[in-house]
Amino acid sequence: MNVVEDTDEPTQPYQLCQPYHKRLLNNSLRPIEWYHLAVLHSPKQFLLHDDFYGEDGQAFLSEGDVVLTKEDKAPTLQDVRQDLESLLDFSIMRWFLEADVIDALKQHDQQRILNSVQNLFNETQHIEVKSRMLEIAANVLDTSATGWVRELVNQAGGLEPSNLG
Repeated sequence: MNVVEDTDEPTQPYQLCQPYHKRLLNNSLRPIEWYHLAVLHSPKQFLLHDDFYGEDGQAFLSEGDVVLTKEDKAPTLQDVRQDLESLLDFSIMRWFLEADVIDALKQHDQQRILNSVQNLFNETQHIEVKSRMLEIAANVLDTSATGWVRELVNQAGGLEPSNLG
């Protein structure tokens, strides 16, 4: 990784090798490359969003031929549903938290989900990734995440209108 490209989140720029960087700028990432970047940065970041790529990472506006092999395909829900960490990654790179992903998450242990969601939330600076973790807490964990969410609200200074920006 010898190239740094700014993103909408200044604290977490893209860090890429030269060929990967070129494919990013040419809108010609392979689906698995897009997937890995979308998991780290969310698919809503510039150069990754739906103007350029489909939900499966298919390039729409490629400035070059994208040659794909079986290994270049992004994982599907079926591929990741049994592994919690992979399933959480999959949930991040979706534009919306859909019912089928929620149902797959609900098949996992609530405490493990909460621990993983908290870890992902704390490890990122991306508001979109943080937001997705809160969505999962609300839609999958119900009341078992209440203490954590209250703690976050207290750290943010409460929900007074003056604190919401």
